[in-house]
Amino acid sequence: MNEKEQQVYCNHCKEKVTWHIEPVNHQQQFFLTLFTLGMWAPIWIALTLMKIRCCDKCNATLYDE
Repeated sequence: MNEKEQQVYCNHCKEKVTWHIEPVNHQQQFFLTLFTLGMWAPIWIALTLMKIRCCDKCNATLYDE
């Protein structure tokens, strides 16, 4: 079964929903890193490595339970 076809319970919608992975806005992260003189870089790396799943119906973050 494809990972995209799996359904997960959404606490906001109160039902099983399909989900998508929210992409990282690298341009925004780059400017934040420049503005904070590089202190934002570890957070940018963490956001890039983590795959945050979002509900297709309400766009809320989905958590494993």
